Amino acid sequence: MTDEAFVGKTRSELIHRRYLRTGWLCVAAGVVIPVLAFVGVYRGWQLVRMGQRREGLPLFVLGAVVFFVRLALWARTGFTSAY
Repeated sequence: MTDEAFVGKTRSELIHRRYLRTGWLCVAAGVVIPVLAFVGVYRGWQLVRMGQRREGLPLFVLGAVVFFVRLALWARTGFTSAY
């Protein structure tokens, strides 16, 4: 991206955009690596605390679901494999 894409944006808007992008990427990667889904939950929680409930709440909920489902699947295998 060029610097022109960020001209006129405040720091909080850029942080919000970064949290949203990295949160969804972590939730998607959390399907394979459960710990990354928890990072997505944390990013969603940060967005909710920043006042962005509309974007943060779905990220928080879906990240938590992915994390706990993958954790349950991992526990079912006796913690020997992540798959």
